[in-house]
Amino acid sequence: MKVKLTHFASLLVALTRYQSIIGADDAWQIDYDSVEDHEAKPTKSAIRLKDLLETITGEISIFHLCWMKDLIYSFTNFFTGYRSI
Repeated sequence: MKVKLTHFASLLVALTRYQSIIGADDAWQIDYDSVEDHEAKPTKSAIRLKDLLETITGEISIFHLCWMKDLIYSFTNFFTGYRSI
């Protein structure tokens, strides 16, 4: 089974973004404006990491669908005698 380069590129972008979020000068500052007055106040990095995780979750779902499609295609070809992977 061939793994598409775009999946690795997405992972690399996510890891780079994670490092920039954690390494930002304001990463550990409290963001008082992001939530209501009665809610716990998150750090700026927590908000950014939440956004990153939401993005990754969407991409992982797409990745898993592509991976499963490729896997099923490979198995189908293998068991039907046509081995073009």
